[in-house]
Amino acid sequence: MGRYFALSMNLPAQQRVSRESRVKTAKHNLLTNNRAGLLLFTACCLMLLVYLVQVNSYSTKGFEIKSLEQKISQLKEEQKQLQIQSAELQSFQRIQGDAAVVNMVPVSTISYIQTTALSER
Repeated sequence: MGRYFALSMNLPAQQRVSRESRVKTAKHNLLTNNRAGLLLFTACCLMLLVYLVQVNSYSTKGFEIKSLEQKISQLKEEQKQLQIQSAELQSFQRIQGDAAVVNMVPVSTISYIQTTALSER
C-alpha cells in the first residue's frame, strides 16, 4: 500500500526488500538488542554488588565505633574507681594504720636539736 500511496503523491517508490534481507536485518536487530539488554543487566548487577559492599562496609564500621565507645566508657569508669582507690590509700588514716602493721611505735615526746654557735655564723 505504501507503494501506491507514493505513486499518487509523486514520491519516489520504496524499493522492495527481499525476504532474506528482512530476516537478516531482523536477526541482526534482535542480536543487537539482546547484547544491549545483557550489557545493561550486567551493569545493573555490578552496581548492585558495589552498593552492597559499601553498605556492608559502613555497617561494619558502625559496629566497630559502637564497641570502641563502650570500651571508652568502661575505661572511664575504671579510671574513676582507681582514683577513688588511690585517694583512700593516700589518706592519713591509712598511713597511720600502716605504721602499726610495720611495728612502729608512735612518738610520745618530740625533742629538737639545739643550734650551736658554729651553725649560727
